[in-house]
This record gives sequence, C-alpha cells and structure tokens, in this order.
Amino acid sequence: MLIDFHTHFFPDDIALKTVTKLGEEGNVQCFGDGTVHSLRRYMAEEGVDFSINLPIATRPEQVESINQKVIEFNKSSVDVIGFGTMHPKYNKVGNVREELESLKQNGVKGIKLHPEYQDFFPDDPMMTEIYEECTRLDLIIVFHAGRDVAFKEVHGTPKRFAQIRELNRHLKIVLAHMGGYRMWEEAESYVMGLHEVYLDTSFCTEIDDWLLKEMIFGHGAYKVLFGSDFPWERASVTKKKILDLGLGAMYENMIFFQNAKRLLKIQ
Repeated sequence: MLIDFHTHFFPDDIALKTVTKLGEEGNVQCFGDGTVHSLRRYMAEEGVDFSINLPIATRPEQVESINQKVIEFNKSSVDVIGFGTMHPKYNKVGNVREELESLKQNGVKGIKLHPEYQDFFPDDPMMTEIYEECTRLDLIIVFHAGRDVAFKEVHGTPKRFAQIRELNRHLKIVLAHMGGYRMWEEAESYVMGLHEVYLDTSFCTEIDDWLLKEMIFGHGAYKVLFGSDFPWERASVTKKKILDLGLGAMYENMIFFQNAKRLLKIQ
C-alpha cells in the first residue's frame, strides 16, 4: 500500500494555467496538467492507493470558498481527500473558530499553511488562535517548511517551527520536505525527535542518501510520512529514493502507509 500525504491539484478551469505559472516561477518541471484527473492517472500508473490534496489560500478572502469546495469534493471521493486551508489574517474577514469547527464537523482531517505564500512566521503570536483551535479540534496542520524555490526570503525555518512546539505541546504538525527544504542541517538541529511533529518526504530526492537515512532514524521512522509533492515530483521517484536507502520492510511500510493511517485515523 502507498499513501501520498503531499499532493496538489487545482480546479479544472485554472489548473493548467496555475501549474504552468508556478513551474515557471520556481523553474521546476510539472507532471500532468494540474487537475484531479491527472493526479488519479499518475496514481494508477505509479501504484498510489490514496492521496492527500493540500490547498493554500493566498488571501484570507479565499478561505471559505476553498474549504467549501474541499468539503463537497470529499463527499464523493475515496482515493483522494482534501485538507482544508486557513490564512493567518482570516480573523480580519471571518471567524477562525467557526471555520475550523466547520471543517471538523464535515470530516476534514487538517489544514495546510504555507509561510512563504501566506507571508507569515510560524512562531508569530498572531498564529496562536489558529494553533489553539486546531489543537482543540484535533486537526492536523501541514506546513511548507524551509525554502521555496519561488522566494528568496525564508519564513518557515526549522528553528521557528521548533518554537511552536515549545508553546504548544499537543498540536499535531507535519513539516513538509523533511523539516525544511534545503535547510536539512538546521532541521536536524531543531526538529529531530520533537513530540507530535511528523516529517514528510515531499520534493526531497536531492537529499544525499546517507543524510536522509540519518534523518529518518534520528527523528524516528514512525513519524515520517511518504509524500511526493505531485505535480512537482512523481511518487515513483520518491518511492525509489526511499527503497534505495535499504531501510527494510518494517520501516518502509511505516513510511509508505502505516504512519499516515495512524495519523489520519483511517482503516
């Protein structure tokens, strides 16, 4: 079994335009056309049984419409499920508590936050309400962590994510890109072993094998999730990267599906 914890698709009418633009901004290759149909085609080709879609609201006014689309999509989808979204400044236009409660009541498992596209520092006090409500509702937060190829500045550093854990011991966090894209030494220093902090493997094929293996065992293989970052990377490429580490079937199964099932509370 293979669960891809980190994928993206976009509405059909803007998908190709969106992924083309994002690919040009970051100078990265895009696979497929950015639609859910394309995601499912690649899932079938590459043996992915279940994928998590992670939308991002780049403006607070987008939060409600994105979340409503996620709720409706999830009602009829069994192989792809969507996380919701939130924006650091959503409290200027809506009620954070009510919006997150709506997600919870509709079975949504968590939200995605992106410090670069949403222009915030993860340990900023303004984030406290979002973190406290997600803790209360047992909602997972998936963060983009580390550098983003489309931005020069880095808001989401491993050190700042470690500060969240100091302030909130029970918030369930997933740090994408093994804790900090192209900041892996800092990730080793600040987030390795932190309680209730998971790392995903998305867009991490450039990490040296020895370092990736060291990070997996240093953090705990039971807190590492398989993720590809499709359409920016193919699941088969990421899977091969992990298999080439020679971790053994027990640890591979943890990463490929067991940890995700436990975190998502699914059978």
